[in-house]
Amino acid sequence: MMNLREIQPYVIGWIRDYLTQALAGALSVFRLVVHELTVTRIHGDLATVPWTNYGPISTIVGWSSFYTCHLYYKKLGRLMLFEFFLYGVSNSPAVTFTIPYNAVAAPAVVQFFARTHDGDGTETISFGTISGGTNTVIVYKNASGAGFISSGDKSVSGQFFVEVEA
Repeated sequence: MMNLREIQPYVIGWIRDYLTQALAGALSVFRLVVHELTVTRIHGDLATVPWTNYGPISTIVGWSSFYTCHLYYKKLGRLMLFEFFLYGVSNSPAVTFTIPYNAVAAPAVVQFFARTHDGDGTETISFGTISGGTNTVIVYKNASGAGFISSGDKSVSGQFFVEVEA
């Protein structure tokens, strides 16, 4: 029969191993909770990051006045989602507006679909572009890249996403 002194090292070793594993598991759970809180609180997610109105700050070319100026973005880390609807009185064949951050340098150009309506009554699916390293969006009247009429009402609308520098 073993006496207490003989089994003491085994019991102490078992307790040490059990507590080490339990502590490692607790630390793993703690790291996971801290990571989730950091991702949600600092970087956010689609459910918690609010849409921000960029219309009052953006530099917009192509209109003398607006009926609707809707420029909103949501930034998740380096990915920015952008939604736009500009409708008003045309004063230029160009349509440009700025976004709050520069697009990353590569790819050299980001393209996206847009819906346009021109003063001549033409309504079409068109496209827009953002060059890498810039924050200026260009929207064209149609798929061939034509400019708009400089009078009457015009509108452009669409959504895009882009990786940004900051």
